[in-house]
Amino acid sequence: MIVSTFTSIRTIGIAGTPLVSAVIVFLSLLPSSKLVSTGLFSLLRDKGAHALAYAALGFFLYCAMVTNVAKPTWSRVFRTHNWRMLFVFGVSIILGSAIEIVQPHYGRSFEFLDIVADGIGAIMGIAFGFIVVTIAMRRDVRRRKL
Repeated sequence: MIVSTFTSIRTIGIAGTPLVSAVIVFLSLLPSSKLVSTGLFSLLRDKGAHALAYAALGFFLYCAMVTNVAKPTWSRVFRTHNWRMLFVFGVSIILGSAIEIVQPHYGRSFEFLDIVADGIGAIMGIAFGFIVVTIAMRRDVRRRKL
């Protein structure tokens, strides 16, 4: 039996979501080191790390939640999964906000821009997941026709 590309992606999403979530929580609650550099470069690097981490979370969580679409056109997949995209974005923002609220208890500081970076990263991950999943569904349909 041949496993579809879509099923493989969904399985990776299911396995990757808790792993990525755990890594985000662990790294976010580590006490800040004494060697924190200041300036614009440090700010961009910090926000970039937030965006990258939440892009991974958005990608894996979106892939874990998708369902197969019979005739997967781009618009049909979007219409079928739009509430899932909103859910993944909401979960990402809630997780990022909760971490920011708790961070002062671990020697870190609350930064609203971190939540903004988390949201931007989540949108990027969801968009990438949408592209990957749609291509996988379309590929599986073409394979079945052969």
